[in-house]
Amino acid sequence: MDLSQTAQTPDPQALGLMHFLAQTDAVGGTLLAVLLLMSVITWALFINKIIAQWRTSGRSRRFLSAFTRAGDNLNDVAAALDTAEPFSRVTQRTLDAAQLVATQSPAMRDELLARSIRRAIAEESHRSESGLTVLASIGSTAPFIGLF
Repeated sequence: MDLSQTAQTPDPQALGLMHFLAQTDAVGGTLLAVLLLMSVITWALFINKIIAQWRTSGRSRRFLSAFTRAGDNLNDVAAALDTAEPFSRVTQRTLDAAQLVATQSPAMRDELLARSIRRAIAEESHRSESGLTVLASIGSTAPFIGLF
């Protein structure tokens, strides 16, 4: 008897996701659930960042336009501030710091303003990068979970 005739090749349609789920154990099911959860979190972060960037972009254009039109008039700059926009928050922090250090010497005033601006920029960078640590962790561990 020829062995090639007795061995049947599996139908490619039968080897899909349902076949995998039917043949897997608790570990395989758990790994699949973890990978699906990681995928959902990744897509949620991705979509959230796209929406936030889209909103911020429009607000930033409006604020920067108003800021440019205001020139040296700080009252017009203060009127254009939008607490939901990063450049506005940095500008607000700078205006607040300028009021606090108005009595200082010019050299000290410049240093304190520069520190305040650097701190505000660092906070805005941190705010804009929120969620990226989770994304990096998922990206670095997913291949190993999949291989397991």
